[in-house]
Amino acid sequence: MKPQEKSSRSRDRRGVAELLAANLLLRHATGTHREFEMPRPPHTGFYLSDIPAAMPHEGWPVGAKLMKNWFARREWVMPTPVKRGQRPPPPRAIDTTGVTMAWAMRVPRFAAARQTLLATGANV
Repeated sequence: MKPQEKSSRSRDRRGVAELLAANLLLRHATGTHREFEMPRPPHTGFYLSDIPAAMPHEGWPVGAKLMKNWFARREWVMPTPVKRGQRPPPPRAIDTTGVTMAWAMRVPRFAAARQTLLATGANV
């Protein structure tokens, strides 16, 4: 390759790089560089403990009730014997009022599974 050709290619590469940089700067200045990004809402300081208050607005009143109950309870770490089924959990760790059978039967998947269990005579 002749020295003239080398400098010409180098100049062409610099020209392309400058055009790309100018295009990027222009897109950044006009905001078009974000055209494929999802819009982000401003940070509102939403915390995990705010979720139960938002859930009824999404149509999840039972989930909201369960989360409120969960947040209101004392911390409890499940011991290994309970995890392995060697010992039952203490009564304070079991909530039998949060979800009713009437509510659960409205969930088609649950209703079908219950019907299958009853039809096979399974004892659960």
